Amino acid sequence: MRTIFELDAKNYKEGGTVGRRPSVRGIIFGGGKLAMVHSLKYDYYKFPGGGIEDGETHEQTLCREVMEETGLGIHPATIKEYGLVVRKEKGNPEDVFIQENFYYLARVTSKIANQKLDDYEAEEQFTLEWVDIADAIEVNEKHSHGELNSDVKFKAMLNRENFVLKKLLEENVTYKQERAVMIVVRGDKILMERMVDGHEYFDLPGGGIEKGETPEEAAVRELKEECGLNGRVVRKLLTIYFDSEFYDEEHSFLMEVDENQVESTGGDPELNPEDQIIKEVKWMRLDEIPERDRAWLFWRGLLEIPQFKKIAFSWKNQLSYPEC
Repeated sequence: MRTIFELDAKNYKEGGTVGRRPSVRGIIFGGGKLAMVHSLKYDYYKFPGGGIEDGETHEQTLCREVMEETGLGIHPATIKEYGLVVRKEKGNPEDVFIQENFYYLARVTSKIANQKLDDYEAEEQFTLEWVDIADAIEVNEKHSHGELNSDVKFKAMLNRENFVLKKLLEENVTYKQERAVMIVVRGDKILMERMVDGHEYFDLPGGGIEKGETPEEAAVRELKEECGLNGRVVRKLLTIYFDSEFYDEEHSFLMEVDENQVESTGGDPELNPEDQIIKEVKWMRLDEIPERDRAWLFWRGLLEIPQFKKIAFSWKNQLSYPEC
């Protein structure tokens, strides 16, 4: 990983004993904003993250720390390196203390859990907020942080976070995450998934495109993982660009499967069994799909499939987007 900054206090004895505390921190974009931890007590923003525990990989630490501090679930396949900030100063009891802060870009899943805060984090009232980068910098640099204003270690931490925030602005960093979604046709029916994620709705199969995959390869893999079917891409329907909490670009495909295959309910292999939101996969006629869930079909290329064009046009003003 590239080193983007070094904070060297130069207040230590060269050649002495060394103590290390490596940490991992998440840069999580969504809707054009960053997911940050806001200390309500001392009014400052920090990136979610913390120290690496024995036996943990960087990715495992990132997922654990982000979940504990914010309640957000990181999707492991979306983790990307951003940069390393090294802090070096006089230690206690070691002569030199070195903290390596590894920053990773990542996307979150729809999974939301309760925070699991340490005592000091709860005392500071750590709260998840989606914030503009410029606003976070302004709060950190111009607002009072109470008794922490005179704390040397706090100032070093805040300088580190502000440097990374400014670096993101300077480099115009965004996180582009792509998704593949599939309209799978069998006769007059299409394959739908019944989802339960706080509320119940029907949606098309699909998911994030992993590193090294083409959108077509992702479509084939996701259909197998979620529906237990081996499918073939007939053609691409649409590419949709948007800015949501999870994805920036979505590719929709028309797919087909052999008649003798039987669907089965799968899920996301990155999630635990109790966290899965796909409850059922089934073949449905368009008139069997609840009105509130039809808009996604319309948007994702239903009009590009001749056999469904007439009925889709007949919906006219009956469409309303789901509240999910």
